[in-house]
Amino acid sequence: MKTINDMQVGHIGVFLVCANLIEKGYNAFPTNEGLPFDVILEANNDMYRIQVKSTREEQIMPQRIKEIPAYIFNVKKHKNYNPDLDSVDIYALVDLKSKTVAYLLPDQMRTTMCFRVRGYCGEYWDEKWQQQAKEIEKLRSGGMRFRDVMSKMNLTQSKYYSILNRKDERSHWGKYLDEFPIESCLKSNEEINNEISEMQVGHAGVYLTCADLIANGYNAFPANEGLPFDVILERKNVLYKIQVKATRRSYSIPQKEETIPTYIFHIKRFGKGGKKSYPINFVDIFALVDLASKTVAYLPFDKAKATMIFRVRDNYGRHWDERWESQQKEIKNLISQGIKERDICDLKGISLKKYRNILRHKEDKSKWGRYLDEFPIEKCFKD
Repeated sequence: MKTINDMQVGHIGVFLVCANLIEKGYNAFPTNEGLPFDVILEANNDMYRIQVKSTREEQIMPQRIKEIPAYIFNVKKHKNYNPDLDSVDIYALVDLKSKTVAYLLPDQMRTTMCFRVRGYCGEYWDEKWQQQAKEIEKLRSGGMRFRDVMSKMNLTQSKYYSILNRKDERSHWGKYLDEFPIESCLKSNEEINNEISEMQVGHAGVYLTCADLIANGYNAFPANEGLPFDVILERKNVLYKIQVKATRRSYSIPQKEETIPTYIFHIKRFGKGGKKSYPINFVDIFALVDLASKTVAYLPFDKAKATMIFRVRDNYGRHWDERWESQQKEIKNLISQGIKERDICDLKGISLKKYRNILRHKEDKSKWGRYLDEFPIEKCFKD
């Protein structure tokens, strides 16, 4: 994430919260500046005022044995005063780096709150003690004496008993952001319909695009409804019109050997039924958004095609050409060791014909052989 100021951090958090709530099937939109809440949420005919608190990244917190990252939120502070608790219904705590959002009620909040980083799960002292307690109980249930257990696990007698006595203890900042869903803050327990309309998908895509652009150091904001573009981007005193195309899921496309999900975007069409095409100069850049992974790709108008297909990053290595490129490297390594081709075929379990086809294969980015994260906004600028 590039250097951004506190106001930009707040704007990114608001856009991420709106996108997150819309993706879950709710209606959400940003409020005007100057209010004690940032987002309005409508769920099951109830309205909620949400205050958003954001952090750029984790900070280092001391533990008993070593320091470890954690998220720190100064929650009940609004500029230089404490807001009235009645002016906010829900707090949304956002980590911009992982794009994770936690939702809490005002009576759950403290002035400062710390949360664990999911990427470090298992590294916190109490989590390690819980793992060690399970291992101790497993060894003891198998008939091993406690002194042999201490020797095997390299524990002192004091630590051995401390682990067993405090195995269920969690520190005062022992929660993760993803353990606080929005559903726990709502008045009604009625299940929401998770299917969202195309308009809601578009709104979520716009909010994610704005958040992504601001995080990359640019000024960006949603355009008014009814225009042929969705987002305005300002860079070096020049304004760019961005049209957002969003998808909520991937689609299965058959390959030579198996069917693998991909993203499909119908880019240069708009209007009811996609019957209209964008005239030149109506749009400068297209933003292609996958709501599930919160990934945004950017294409200049002249590089975009009517329909474009992209691969899903989670499926990297499953596509036939990627598998062949991996096999080609292994085969060339075996050839460099002086192994004959028929021995390599036996070793790899492939026919001689496939062996030779793999060696002749050249890296080819087919019409749907690219990933969304390979198209940053910087590639859309000529200077």
